[in-house]
Amino acid sequence: MDNTALQLALCEISISIGSSNDLKKMLDETTQVFLSRLNCSSISIYELESSDSELIYTKPKVITKNQAYLETPNCLEHEYKSDANSDVYQQKVDETFFYLFELKNFGFFVLSKEKEPLPKFVMQALKKINLKMVNAIKSCIDHRDLIINRKQLIESQAVAKIGSWDHNFETDHLWWSQETWNILDLKPNENTPSFELFISAVHPQDREKVKDAFFSSVENKTLYQVEHRLLLADGTIKHVQEYGKTVYDDQGKPIRSYGSMQDISERKLTQQTLQQQATDLDVIFESIPLILFVKDAKTREYLRMNEACEKFLGLAHKEAVGKSDYEILPQQQAELITQYDSKAIATEGIYNIPEERIRTPEGNQFVRTKRVKVNDIHGQPKYILGIGENITHQKKDEVALKLFSEVIENLSEGIMICDADANLVYVNPGFELITGYQFADIKGKNPSFLQSGKHGKEFYQEMWDKITNHGNWQGEVWNKKADGNLIAEWLSISSIFDEAGNVVNYIAVFNDLSKIKESEEELRYLAHHDSLTRLPNRVLLNDRLEHALAKIAHNDSKLAVIYLDLDHFKNINDSFGHPHGDKLLQEVARRLLAIVSDADTVSRVSGDEFVVLLEDIVSADEVSLVAQSIVDSFNSPIAIDDNEIMVTTSMGIAIAPNDCDNSVELLKVADTALYRAKDLGRNTFEFYSQDMTSSSFETLFMLNSLHKALEKDEFVLHYQPQIYTKISQFTGVEALLRWQYPELGMISPAKFIPVAEDSGLIVRIGEWVLRESCFRMKRWLEMEMNIDYIAVNISPRQLMDKNFISMVEKVLHETELPGEHIELEITETLVMKDANYSELLVQLKRLGLRISIDDFGTGYSSLTRLKSLPIDKLKIDMSFIKGIPANQNDATIVKSIIGLAKGMKLQIIAEGVETQAQAVFLMNNGCTYAQGYFYSKPLEAKKLEGLIEKQKRLMIT
Repeated sequence: MDNTALQLALCEISISIGSSNDLKKMLDETTQVFLSRLNCSSISIYELESSDSELIYTKPKVITKNQAYLETPNCLEHEYKSDANSDVYQQKVDETFFYLFELKNFGFFVLSKEKEPLPKFVMQALKKINLKMVNAIKSCIDHRDLIINRKQLIESQAVAKIGSWDHNFETDHLWWSQETWNILDLKPNENTPSFELFISAVHPQDREKVKDAFFSSVENKTLYQVEHRLLLADGTIKHVQEYGKTVYDDQGKPIRSYGSMQDISERKLTQQTLQQQATDLDVIFESIPLILFVKDAKTREYLRMNEACEKFLGLAHKEAVGKSDYEILPQQQAELITQYDSKAIATEGIYNIPEERIRTPEGNQFVRTKRVKVNDIHGQPKYILGIGENITHQKKDEVALKLFSEVIENLSEGIMICDADANLVYVNPGFELITGYQFADIKGKNPSFLQSGKHGKEFYQEMWDKITNHGNWQGEVWNKKADGNLIAEWLSISSIFDEAGNVVNYIAVFNDLSKIKESEEELRYLAHHDSLTRLPNRVLLNDRLEHALAKIAHNDSKLAVIYLDLDHFKNINDSFGHPHGDKLLQEVARRLLAIVSDADTVSRVSGDEFVVLLEDIVSADEVSLVAQSIVDSFNSPIAIDDNEIMVTTSMGIAIAPNDCDNSVELLKVADTALYRAKDLGRNTFEFYSQDMTSSSFETLFMLNSLHKALEKDEFVLHYQPQIYTKISQFTGVEALLRWQYPELGMISPAKFIPVAEDSGLIVRIGEWVLRESCFRMKRWLEMEMNIDYIAVNISPRQLMDKNFISMVEKVLHETELPGEHIELEITETLVMKDANYSELLVQLKRLGLRISIDDFGTGYSSLTRLKSLPIDKLKIDMSFIKGIPANQNDATIVKSIIGLAKGMKLQIIAEGVETQAQAVFLMNNGCTYAQGYFYSKPLEAKKLEGLIEKQKRLMIT
């Protein structure tokens, strides 16, 4: 073969080598050229990487294989010579040259048969072709492996429902694998992959989350990871999990992102199903009313317990889980439970404990439990499952049932139990005692033998109709005893039903009404009469009054109501005792009955209050004569035991129909007239007039408004300075209550204080005044005002209140004010009247309070009492100050009071100072303190503060 042919052959071989990525096709074409153009005797090729090949040539010997692509000639079984660094082997046999070209790393060779040695350029070309073939084979194998791997990847992705994607940012080319298309439920031939197309498939509620996750991963150079939902065109919702990674260039610019998308819908569904199953199991576990618990079989620690178990033990779940019985129960009890657990582990099947006594926060309780061991996969005990039933109530019911049986046996009431046919199956001893029948004689009989004959068939028919339709009946019935005598009973009959609603028993319970019947007349009498005086009570009076009013409406006559009560009756009870008071009331009733006619009514309506109803009267003069007779009847004393008691009465009179024509209003206006009689000095009577109602209405309106005034914060305090006369400097102030009524303006204390006193509301108002004064004094101390104390007036009703001391102490504590800054002003008459107030003043002094006697000189003072009282100051009443210095008597009294105070080492203050002459007289005669309009009128707190600041500046100047 000439050189040109060789070159052409080499060129063809080179072309055929790169003609295909298919390994077999490429080798077929190349081998054909070798055989036809290079005079090759044979070519054998082996792929070392295949599963059934192995190395065919080892220097210096060639080994043939049955798997050879072409049959290897026997002549090659000789040794070849070659350089260590060469991949060409040459051998001459019988004047013929053979060449072996090893294709490195792939273990195949080429045999060539020539008469002449191959030219050098051919050898060099073949060496290059050798290298090219190696690369081509490698490329073909890689291509084949790539195709195989991609095919396997696609298959595995399809199985795992994992798709892949690759996004080239530089070309903006996005590639999706087939499984990605499948997951998105899109067709490649109908759509072009794009980020927008992908986002449109994402569930609208998850789109922002997906965008944020992707762009955040690109920007922050982190792994893209997100789980979200897809909303497909047919409405199907899929759950997917995405992972991705971004590649960046040297400048940190993103150039490519790739990643995967996996359909996890089935997994999510499985998770949700498992979670739902776990939730269902939890709900079932917790909702079972029995006691459930699980323990570790080795450590005996609680792993879980349901709510019923927690409630039974009185422990929260976290307080018990992970702990043994020794940590949550008494040791002796824990030891017993541990023994039960050990027996449960040693028992095949269920281990029953009929009764356990457990100490709980509710006390000892009883529980019936079953324990069973649960083995692991190796058959070893892993858990102890306990199921318990609280039988505490059952045991209590057993005890109660026994107790009830004993109670029924010992009841005085009669009890009989009948079967569904109304035949006796049981009677208690009470039945036998009341009726005289013995159970042995009447067992199995119908109770109709008890019928007295006083009731007709209709009575018993109605009884059984109610029992049948309503299940019970009760009422009064007459029955016959064994001795033939009749007995009145209060009988109750009830039906007892089984679970199906069928009657199984009748139970009858009855009481003997004989004694009650004997007392009925007395009770009926007492229902309408006063038990002490035997006079008609308010109920009977109202009945007779209604009847009398109806009568006068038809015959044009009149009637009168005299409302009467005894003056100072409480003092009689306090002095002589209630037994004497009761006898006095009985005598009053007797004297009243002696005055009126039999047609009239005398009634006792309450306590010491009586009402006389006079019917068919002609004129008011006739009523006056009766009223005066009542007054006169009490001129003589009433003898009670060894005591003679003088008593007077006050009466209010109302006439119908002149004053009103209904019973309620008639008694009301008579009561109003009664109070007018009391106001006029008692021991008299007054006829009702319209002006009394007006006055009463005004008082009631005032009282209601006072209640609201407290709630609406309508009260205010004004403060009048008290002056140290020697230097004309403020030393204290008196708190004066004012009422700012929204509609009527400022209301005078002279109008509302008496109403508050009479109603007792002054106690609450007085507490408000004291608290407000303490808060104000605390504020002035903090402001460093020149005020040492605030004087607060104390009402007599306040001092009589049993909680007065504790109230004062509480207010001082709440306001954190020392007692020395509050001065309590108490009227002279009150403290001189009752020696009990001495101890009260001592208790007030213990709180550090100042005590001042107000209105001194207007009442009666005992010097003996005065010197024993723990007081600090006397306050001269303004009635004496008005006349000085001109009125000699007033001047003498004021001087005497000042002298008395000095002698007893008490401070002295004069109130109502209005002129300079009065102020000079007081100062010259040693009165060190004074207050009045001459110095300042009562001021609001802000104005008083301004006045004090002004005085401060003047003193500094």
